[in-house]
Amino acid sequence: MAEVAAVGWAISVLGWVASPVTTRLISDDFDETEKLRDLEARLLPQLALMREHAERIPPGQRTHVELWAKKLRAAFYDAEDILDVADYYRLQNQVNCQSGAKSALDCAKHVISGKARKLKKDLKKLEKLIEQGSQFLTLLAISTSSIGSHGNDTSNPANNVNGLATTSRALTHIIVGRDGEQDEIIRLLHDTAGDFEPSSSNSKCYSVIGIYGIAGSGKTTLAQHVCNYEQNGNYFCPIMWIHVPQNFIVDEIYQKMLEAASVESPLAFKNLDNLQMKLEDELRGKRFLLVLDDIEDVKDVSVQSKLDQLLSPLRVGKKGSMVLVTTRFKGAAAYLGDQNPMKIPDLNEADFFNLFMHYALGTATLDAKELETLQMIGKKIMKKLKGSPLAARVVGARLCENLNATTWRRLEDQDVLPANTMGALWWSYQHLNERVRRCFAYCSMFPQGYMFKRDELVDLWIAEGFITTTNNPDEQMEAVAQNYFDELVSCSFLQTRKTFYGSASECFTIHDLLHELAVMVAGNDCFRVEGGEMKEFPPDVRHLYVCSKDQVKVTEQICKLGKLRTLIFITNIGGQGITIEELEDMLKKLKKLRVVQVDIEGYMAKIPTCICELKHLRFLRIHNPMSMKVLLPKNLGTIYHLQILELRGSGFSRLGELKSLRELSHFKVKKEKGYELQQLKGINHLRGRLRISGLDCVEKSSLGQQNFSPDLQVEILEGLCPPSQLTELRIWSYGGWKCPSWLSQNQDSLLSSLQYLELCRCDNLDALPEIGELFIHLGHLKLVSLPKLEKLPRLPDSVKILDIQRCKALVVTCLEDVDMTRRLFIQQASQIERSLNTVVQPEEIDRFADEHPERFATILCDIFGRCGTLLPRLLRGQIREEDYTQFVLPASVDRIIISYCAITDTVLHKSLRASTSLFSLNLRGLLFFTEIPSDVMQSLPMLSDLSIDECLQFKHLQGLNHLSRLQHLRITKCPNLETLGEADKVRILHGIATDSISLVPQLLSGEGCSSLWILRIDESEEL
Repeated sequence: MAEVAAVGWAISVLGWVASPVTTRLISDDFDETEKLRDLEARLLPQLALMREHAERIPPGQRTHVELWAKKLRAAFYDAEDILDVADYYRLQNQVNCQSGAKSALDCAKHVISGKARKLKKDLKKLEKLIEQGSQFLTLLAISTSSIGSHGNDTSNPANNVNGLATTSRALTHIIVGRDGEQDEIIRLLHDTAGDFEPSSSNSKCYSVIGIYGIAGSGKTTLAQHVCNYEQNGNYFCPIMWIHVPQNFIVDEIYQKMLEAASVESPLAFKNLDNLQMKLEDELRGKRFLLVLDDIEDVKDVSVQSKLDQLLSPLRVGKKGSMVLVTTRFKGAAAYLGDQNPMKIPDLNEADFFNLFMHYALGTATLDAKELETLQMIGKKIMKKLKGSPLAARVVGARLCENLNATTWRRLEDQDVLPANTMGALWWSYQHLNERVRRCFAYCSMFPQGYMFKRDELVDLWIAEGFITTTNNPDEQMEAVAQNYFDELVSCSFLQTRKTFYGSASECFTIHDLLHELAVMVAGNDCFRVEGGEMKEFPPDVRHLYVCSKDQVKVTEQICKLGKLRTLIFITNIGGQGITIEELEDMLKKLKKLRVVQVDIEGYMAKIPTCICELKHLRFLRIHNPMSMKVLLPKNLGTIYHLQILELRGSGFSRLGELKSLRELSHFKVKKEKGYELQQLKGINHLRGRLRISGLDCVEKSSLGQQNFSPDLQVEILEGLCPPSQLTELRIWSYGGWKCPSWLSQNQDSLLSSLQYLELCRCDNLDALPEIGELFIHLGHLKLVSLPKLEKLPRLPDSVKILDIQRCKALVVTCLEDVDMTRRLFIQQASQIERSLNTVVQPEEIDRFADEHPERFATILCDIFGRCGTLLPRLLRGQIREEDYTQFVLPASVDRIIISYCAITDTVLHKSLRASTSLFSLNLRGLLFFTEIPSDVMQSLPMLSDLSIDECLQFKHLQGLNHLSRLQHLRITKCPNLETLGEADKVRILHGIATDSISLVPQLLSGEGCSSLWILRIDESEEL
């Protein structure tokens, strides 16, 4: 299979030459267009047919084909590099023309002319290689008359170069025929003796349940469904899901366990001992569930030693804790503690057929006759899959792309599915689009079990040049890459993975068998080094992933890889990043790099200037856990292909020359040439997030003598119209009085992709745009220190996190709460102004304000700070109906932070009742907030964190017994709190923080205290 895959992939690369981008480059600069068209029209169909028949050659007779395919692949890489250099000089020409540097343009033309001669030479080399390949057609006795019929076969999705039969859906990995096994595992998880006995030094606090079976039999899916079931209960906490890769490193597994068990970042712990101690602290006294997915064979003593070390922190847990193990090896489960593990049996024929048809039909609606026909064909195809659930999922997903009997019968009639799971996966791989195959093979560079993020992979594919667009001028590479990604998801080559501990974004993994397939088809192109292993690098490797502690030996080998295009160098926990000197040595020798992602050691680093000589570089990410300062070369702007720039640095000049830039984390404006705000003017492809600082340095001839007034700030921000792809926007210390038009007006959904919006310390801003109408994808809204903001607009349904802090003029109330608000004001004001003791009725506030306007204003300021105009009108009974804010929280919101603003009970209660997904609620400094009744708590089944601080009028907290998931409770500086209802019935409290000793007995009197590991009493006056 490995030889077949390598041959098939190597031959398929010829399709890349036909890409529109390559065609455009050649037709613009080189007189080779006709030759390219000849390659596309005459030879591409021949090579596609060769790929089909090469698979039938017996392994012992493939030597000549393999050597030829290897040379062909190298030749195409060389041609790509030449075209890329030519495009580099084209971009340089654009910059030089804009600056008027004609001499540089003439020089560039001379260089391009030389590259044209080199390209012609390489194209002749390609043609010769293709002619050699055509001889294999004769050796394989292939009739040339069949070329036309096969070459124009549009029924095969792989032959559709530009159009993709894609869908954005991710097929749900259902479980069929495993109900008995699932119920048995859940029973075993809960059927433990002595749950409440403390663990002793002579006994383990946990038991082990093993699941074993052949690859692709559904072990992981079964374990995931068990975890989902347990997530909905309260028996285990925490639940940790860990994929254990080959050659795993113990400290990396500890890190993943910490991420699952704690809200703290484990990056603060730099060595194994500290990690282990912290992990023990997190697990001590808790009944946990640890899932170890895909444990390898344990015959090797070193593997046994690492597993023993991995399990050692578990000894501090609570009796009744469990470890669930999935593995292909019965002996591995036995070694870990289950002498009688559960074997995953084959599905019976009916269940397997139902599983296959679930993926093959998807959600399509068919009439009875069509359904019956496909079911009949499906039963015959199913028998070719040999009972493999993975093969059923992958092949079924591919058939789902074309629900017609003709396509299905072709698969039924042809013997194209070998009698094993890998053969079925290979067949499905062949039906991917050619460029999608290349993207999938690239994933083999990453370790098994690697958690991919969509944007990360899309950025890398684009940087590598895998993505090409059609002649449609409106089509963007990112959209095409997203389609490629969606095709891999829809065909189950990429699978959505739930982390079970609250990931910030969706993650994807590749099944181990599919990862093996990716390694096969990638050949020597992709290579990785993990852990302490040291092995010889293939000299022709193009994409390299390194995660090692021995940088010296590794960097010495890397320097010899002159063809390398990708260098991803990740540091293990406890290890050190590479030094700047080591980075410089590699950059000097690796001139073809397109992607550089490295961890750097130290607190300050000066990036070597030789990085500016990398004409192919598109992706630069430099990371350091110590947040070091990075000094960048001044001429970094000459890396004209650069698309992604992610690092902490002091900035660099001539940013505007980077016309291809797609992502920039920070731009600092300075009063120096090359650092002007105008540098951003010509960069039209930015998306994602960008921080712009130093706006006080902005100078224009017409404004240079003016003060930095609010009107001037409005004009500056108005001119910073961001790109439409922007997903994150933060505006800090903006002194303008209104939002810019590009943020507040619906200009053809200018910022329709915005997902994060933060406004902080905008002292003069008194109104927000219509967020609910403009930003339909907004997930996180943060408003901090907007002292003049009085009203909130309607929120979009997509919001998940709402964070409002220190907006002291903000009033959120309703007609029912007006009298209560005025009475509470009297109570608080009378403590400041004794003369207000004569004001006993709310309606008398208006009289007092008229008679003593200055004192009234002073009292308001003392209580609320800068309170705007709306609150005084409310207190004086002068508020109008249109002044009431419609504060409606979307059901999707899961985290709320509200501090130091005026929000009243009725509005807050109504909003909370609708927030059924809420898991974190933080209220601070709400002066008109008095209670949370039991029915509100009953509407919050997911709430796990509740914090109430500095709410001086807060008196009643009812219904804590309804919060079955509550883990962290904080109540401080609420001096009038009288009722803490049903606190003794809280079940799984892990942390309590309070300043009231009197509350502690109520909280510790129930069963919830058995899970408690933190009790914090702050600044209590009762001590």
